[in-house]
Amino acid sequence: MNGYGKLTMTIKQPRLCLIRRYIYCVFMCHLSLEKALKAHYSINNKENPPKTHNLNFLLENARFELQKDFQKFIEEINDMGIPTRYPENLKKLMKEFSKQKTLTIFNKTSEIIKCLKK
Repeated sequence: MNGYGKLTMTIKQPRLCLIRRYIYCVFMCHLSLEKALKAHYSINNKENPPKTHNLNFLLENARFELQKDFQKFIEEINDMGIPTRYPENLKKLMKEFSKQKTLTIFNKTSEIIKCLKK
């Protein structure tokens, strides 16, 4: 298995979340990137990836070079991962993610996943 078996299902799930499930959609985008980067880590390092949600760490240690705007997005969504995974202030978080912002995050995630799958 090349590490991408479950990834296709994961990246499709945010599409279902765009009906006012913005926080969940962003969470799933983060999770999809995490799985893709862990697949690269495993393939390139010939070992299981560490148990971490830190996308910056995974990108750096997966030995995979992404274009600069993708790297910047990974940094940004990495910071969104913890609040969407463990939302302490749900009402505040709900205001932060509009439909447009969520669609932008989803589309950029999809672009990066396609790049990582090549």
